[in-house]
Amino acid sequence: MLIAAALVAAAGAAAILVALLAITPIVDRYRQRILRRCLREVTTVLNEHHVDYWLDFGTLLGFHREHDIIRADYDVDVSMLEAGKPALLACSDALKVRGYTLADSNGTTKMVVRISDRRSAYYVDVYTYRPDGAILRSPYRREDDVPPDLVAERVEVSFLGGTMRVPRDADRLLLYRYGPTFMTPRRADQGPAYGYRRWESFVRLLENNCVAFWSVLRGLTAP
Repeated sequence: MLIAAALVAAAGAAAILVALLAITPIVDRYRQRILRRCLREVTTVLNEHHVDYWLDFGTLLGFHREHDIIRADYDVDVSMLEAGKPALLACSDALKVRGYTLADSNGTTKMVVRISDRRSAYYVDVYTYRPDGAILRSPYRREDDVPPDLVAERVEVSFLGGTMRVPRDADRLLLYRYGPTFMTPRRADQGPAYGYRRWESFVRLLENNCVAFWSVLRGLTAP
């Protein structure tokens, strides 16, 4: 009896796992659509309030490589100099009007400004950098430090129906972040500083498919 019950439980768990994996393409398209909107609306507010920033990490990679939000990406990434943080925080009310909540720190590291979309479970993370001699220091992870010359000159570009700021030499920054294969899509790749583990990508995929369910429910109940 116990063995039969265990087999039934295992079969049920396997069925749930297969179902979660099967919906991945649908979840990816759903999340991509929301992240496009988040990026466009948040950068519009930042532009209106003259906040100096640049698209970074996976968002910059999507702009440069795919001319879109990467379908497998899980959030929006923006960077800025620490000196501009007060101007960013002053955007709180303007963001609230558009349906976003600005928190001075995110829920995990407490070191990243997070702009959360109240209509979904998704968000824009803003990384602030502090000049330290020949490097810009990230308060989040030492691996995210970057030479100032890679982001010193920022230009306005048209992207996803809005105007946004990116480093002029985006390919050099992406080469620094992700290594020489950055033009090759690879899900959950965070660059050579972190390595690439397929099992971590798999776990994150399952986690974010569950997040999508929560996001749909949140959207249905949002005012």
